[in-house]
Amino acid sequence: MQSGQEGQPLEMLGMAEESLLAYAETLVEEGARLAAEARGASLEEELETPSVINTRLTLQYVVKLLVANNAYFTNHLLELGVLRTGDGVILQNEER
Repeated sequence: MQSGQEGQPLEMLGMAEESLLAYAETLVEEGARLAAEARGASLEEELETPSVINTRLTLQYVVKLLVANNAYFTNHLLELGVLRTGDGVILQNEER
């Protein structure tokens, strides 16, 4: 369950969209770094290749699907009574 403000109850299960995108970008950059090393290219050159650009675009859609799925799970658990509105966990000093 997530919320955009530190110290506020989480409203939806799973990572926030912004956190998922940031994590995905970290993975893309790591993969690009490895590919650049293998090709003998710079990271900047690799990040501008069509495959990396397409990967980033694809991940934007994947993240939206994950967030929608997290919302579905949260709603389903609320309907089953496993979770109750307002039962969110409060996270401190953590990006969501």
